[in-house]
Amino acid sequence: MFGKSTQFFVFIIFLLAFGVLVFLNYKSYTSTKYLIENNDELVEELELSSNIQFFQIHLVLMDNALSRVINDRSKESIDEIEREVKIIKLSSNYLQAMYYQHKQEAIYQEFDRYLSKKLDLCQRIIDAFKKQDKISPNIITEIKASAEWNDIINDQLYQLEEITEKKVREKSEEIKTTERNTQRLNVILIVISTLLITLALIYIFNKIKRQQVLITELEQAKMKEIKLHKIKDDFIANMSHEIRTPLNVILGFTSLMEREKLTARLSEMVQTLKNAGGQLMFIVNQVLDVAKMEEGRLELNAKPFQLKQLVHILDSSYRKMIEDKGIQLEIQSNIKQGNTAVGDQVKLIQIGSNLLSNAQKFTAKGTITLQLNLHQEETQYLLEIVVSDTGIGIEASKISTIFDRFEQADNNITRNYGGTGLGLAIVKQLVDIMNGKIELDSKLGMGSRFKVTIPIQIEKNTIIEQTIAPSDYEIIRGTNILVIEDNSLNTKLIQNWLEPPGLNTTYAVSAMEALDILKNQVFDIILLDIQMPGMDGYTCARHIRNELNLKLPIIGMTAHTRKQDILDCYAAGMHAHIAKPIDKSELFYLLSMYSHIQHIHLINHDYLKKLSGDNEAFIQDLKTEFLKQTPIENEKLRKAFFEDNLDLIKATAHTLKTNNGYIGTDEKFIEIFQSIDNLKELPMNYNNYFLVEYLFEKVKGEVE
Repeated sequence: MFGKSTQFFVFIIFLLAFGVLVFLNYKSYTSTKYLIENNDELVEELELSSNIQFFQIHLVLMDNALSRVINDRSKESIDEIEREVKIIKLSSNYLQAMYYQHKQEAIYQEFDRYLSKKLDLCQRIIDAFKKQDKISPNIITEIKASAEWNDIINDQLYQLEEITEKKVREKSEEIKTTERNTQRLNVILIVISTLLITLALIYIFNKIKRQQVLITELEQAKMKEIKLHKIKDDFIANMSHEIRTPLNVILGFTSLMEREKLTARLSEMVQTLKNAGGQLMFIVNQVLDVAKMEEGRLELNAKPFQLKQLVHILDSSYRKMIEDKGIQLEIQSNIKQGNTAVGDQVKLIQIGSNLLSNAQKFTAKGTITLQLNLHQEETQYLLEIVVSDTGIGIEASKISTIFDRFEQADNNITRNYGGTGLGLAIVKQLVDIMNGKIELDSKLGMGSRFKVTIPIQIEKNTIIEQTIAPSDYEIIRGTNILVIEDNSLNTKLIQNWLEPPGLNTTYAVSAMEALDILKNQVFDIILLDIQMPGMDGYTCARHIRNELNLKLPIIGMTAHTRKQDILDCYAAGMHAHIAKPIDKSELFYLLSMYSHIQHIHLINHDYLKKLSGDNEAFIQDLKTEFLKQTPIENEKLRKAFFEDNLDLIKATAHTLKTNNGYIGTDEKFIEIFQSIDNLKELPMNYNNYFLVEYLFEKVKGEVE
């Protein structure tokens, strides 16, 4: 809108305007200072007039007292004279200073001579009365004569007052003149500065207007981006649910079919179906992982695990697939049995799986080597995952871009070898999240070598979180379960899992049907699908809690696995979340835990008696304090999880572990508190932690 020369000119104008304002402020300051000083002098002169009047009043009062002495010669009159003498002496000191300040020493000498005679007379009257209780006739004669002295004294005061009034008039005129000059100068400077500032502001406002237009355009673009991002996020979440739901059924029934007696041909078909379903699930998970990484929502779930398991899982998962292709798989590892690490085992498996899958895809013959080694460097341990192959290799020019999303080394690779181009991108981001590094060494036609190095924590004597063994499933026999699921295939799959153990299972195809059933039947546990037509699972859970006032455990089932989706389940009143496709062992673990809580005594009363020395009063005090403090700590734990406050999570879990230990809570659940206390990173699966709330409700019932 303006050229550079115009901008410079406007800048100069702005500086001038600023300078004028500074000068205006300085002049205003000096004028104000001058006015204040003159006003102070004016006030001082006015104060002198007031003091002269004060002096004259008390001079009259003293004369009145002298007159009464002549008439009644009473002690009261003498006391009054004595009081007035003191006041007049004090006032005369001030008047003396004013006479000298106004350079009227001669007038003051006359004033002081007659005042001294007056005061001396009064003093002689006072002394005579105190000695003889009477006054001589000579003194009375002097009193009558002293009346003339007042005129002389007042005349001297009048002269001083005239001088004061003259100075007041002069000061007032000076103040008025200064005010007029200041106002005139202020008006001139204000007009000049206003004109200069107006010119500068016109330029500034134009610049602001342009910036505002740009900001508006940026905000609109940002809103569009957010809207598109949400559309994409919702699309991925919904597609995840829609794809995972049939996949859950396919993989579930495939597992059931494997148990049946099949012909060799049918068994081969089932295995092919299972592999294809697993591959499809792998691709879906890759897409979801990329979406989470874009949003910064991919989190690590660190907990103790055996490093040897990592080797075993990768070996068992890929050996058959690789060897069926005619390729040899070699496993090399220095990891010893019993090496306990704290980290995200699932993410480490995902890194190894993607690298092995990539090697298997691009290797037609030869050998694929997997190396997993643990090294100690200074204060930390490093886990190395190295995958080498004798495949097609990568051109040197493509190595720098091979870890980008949807990037393949050659345009024909997708057509010839398949794949999404996401595997290595996911590996790179997972390694970055874990503060590790990845190196690639490859030659075209000679194979590739991927080396991942990740810092990892190694601990001794670590408690490993265990799931309940199949033999423990007996405890859920006789448990009444309500399954709320609108998808008939999912229902059939769950039915195949739940009926063999001898569970009492009821099925509802909608939330409304389930609410009607719950009004008439009693259940121990509810399995609740989140995505249902009509009333969704969140609303259904709130009805169960708020309208029906039921406290039984609710396990939410959904293909949505974002952290917010999980927290929404808990916020709606559910006790657990299980992702689709449902893992059978995880489902039975949750069922077993909640059934275990319902069917055993959670408090060891023998322990309480032993702890208290069979002191019933002490036991009651302990129970009262437990019921008072535990709800506070439970609420702190819930809040800490919702706010991702790891320090508060651990501190609260430690307190709850101690509190429950004192009350004699079952050791199985004390271990849950211990596992929370041992956390190194924020968890992804909160089921064990929200189990704590339900546990307290049951413990509370036993305590009460």
